[in-house]
Amino acid sequence: MQVGIGCRGASIAPPAFRFIGRHLRPLAVLMALLAIWELLAHAGAADPRFLPRLEKVAARGMAEFSRDGLGSNILVSLERDLIGFVCGSVAESRLVW
Repeated sequence: MQVGIGCRGASIAPPAFRFIGRHLRPLAVLMALLAIWELLAHAGAADPRFLPRLEKVAARGMAEFSRDGLGSNILVSLERDLIGFVCGSVAESRLVW
């Protein structure tokens, strides 16, 4: 008799490894995509205007966030989103009651 045949989702891995595998799988896909991007950018396989190096993207992002006001613009947008959410929730709760 073979053990495990017909047992869907049965895993012999310890709980810690199941947790890591389940939660890190999406990160592994993201890391693979970033690695492919980095390899293609450094190999010169694409025009740098369309596929810049990750270092340049990170440096530009940090500069935009700290110097050019991207952080304050994000906060203003978040404030508008939250106000809209609260207004919609209040309007919906008045319709239900």
